[in-house]
Amino acid sequence: DLMESLNVLLRREGLRAVDPDETRAMIGDGVLKLVERALERTGGDPVRAPELLADFLAIYEPRASANT
Repeated sequence: DLMESLNVLLRREGLRAVDPDETRAMIGDGVLKLVERALERTGGDPVRAPELLADFLAIYEPRASANT
């Protein structure tokens, strides 16, 4: 669910998707840090993580337990 939500956000930003191994490596230290790491790993600007956090949460919340 986290990976799918990250990938929706990343696609909106014109960035590549992350895979399961990358996602697992980015988990820890909270959601803001997850978004920051995803941006950094895919060539985005990690400084934008705070402004994209609400977008990520809006994507994630309805699907938070879809695949869990």
